[in-house]
Amino acid sequence: MKNLAEELIKRGHTVTWFEYGFQKPDIPLPKGTKEIYVEVSTKNQNLRDLYEHRNHTFHELVWYEAEMDKGHQSNAWMASIELCDQLLSTRKTKQIFDTLVNKKFDAVVVDDLYNPCGLIHTGLQHSVFIYWSMTYAFLL
Repeated sequence: MKNLAEELIKRGHTVTWFEYGFQKPDIPLPKGTKEIYVEVSTKNQNLRDLYEHRNHTFHELVWYEAEMDKGHQSNAWMASIELCDQLLSTRKTKQIFDTLVNKKFDAVVVDDLYNPCGLIHTGLQHSVFIYWSMTYAFLL
C-alpha cells in the first residue's frame, strides 16, 4: 500500500491514508500523504493479544502456510469485525469515520486483509473502490 500511495502522489493525486487500531504502526508514509490514524480501545484482552500478535509482532508470517489455516483466518476476521465495531461505537472515533464517508474521493483503495470498516466506508460513500489483495488471487 505504501508503494501504491507513493506512486499516486508522484502522479499528482492526493492521498489520504486512514488507519485505526490499538497501536499506530511505525511504517513511514510517503511525503505528501495526509494521514488519519484513530486509536481505538477495548477491554477484550484476547482481541488485543490477537491484534498485536498478528499485526505487529509476526506480520510477515501472514505469507506462511500455517497462517492460511481456516481457524487463524476466522479468528482474525472476527477480531477485525470487533475492532471495526469499536471504531464505530465510540462517538469521537465514529465522527472521524463519518467525516471520511462524507468526503468525496475519486477512488478508495481497501486493503483486503481483514478490513470490514474499509468495506463499510465504500458502501456508505457509494465510491469507486479497489479491493487491494496481497494475500489471495481472485478470479473474476
